[in-house]
Amino acid sequence: MATSKEDVAKDTIAIKSENRSENRRNITNSNAVLGLLTFVILLLACLAGFSSRLFAVIRFESIIHEFDPWFNYRATRHMVNHGFYNFLNWFDERAWYPLGKIVGGTVYPGLMVTSGTIHWFLHALNIPVHIRDICVFLAPLFSGLTALATYGLTSELWSSSAGLLAACCIAIVPGYISRSVAGSYDNEGIAIFALIFTYYLWVSILYFHNLIGIN
Repeated sequence: MATSKEDVAKDTIAIKSENRSENRRNITNSNAVLGLLTFVILLLACLAGFSSRLFAVIRFESIIHEFDPWFNYRATRHMVNHGFYNFLNWFDERAWYPLGKIVGGTVYPGLMVTSGTIHWFLHALNIPVHIRDICVFLAPLFSGLTALATYGLTSELWSSSAGLLAACCIAIVPGYISRSVAGSYDNEGIAIFALIFTYYLWVSILYFHNLIGIN
């Protein structure tokens, strides 16, 4: 009789252990499926954000259009050809003609430095890309990165599902597309990404400090 009770207890423990193992496997499989689905949706959002801004290049060609983007491109080309120090001290006699303009102290150099850094990195990898092409496609590229930053920010503030929805929305929102089409080489092309990504880092740091108990 005692042996029978021991056998029943052993069988019960074995069944519970198998149930726990099966539950862990189911949870692992569910997390894997959710992770894969999240990756696919984010990838599609980035592709939609990038491709929806290429209509100017597809319809015409890879060119810089509008006045401010063209000046920014000239400044970037000068920086790449002559160096950053020379760029800071560059007096452009063709801007604000006939007065001219001191470029280094009157522009926000972040746009030029970003394009110049990408140009330097690609050439370091022996990938010969003209600085004009980098300037043309910079805004669509950062639009895809903005979708990722928006997902991270919204996930921190609300949930992963809300983050996916926000990423898909900002990838195709018309107001953002109008300021970040291919060839529109202006500050908004990278500023919106930098703004959202900074908010994401700030919120993440606040949550981390609250988690470890730092005031």
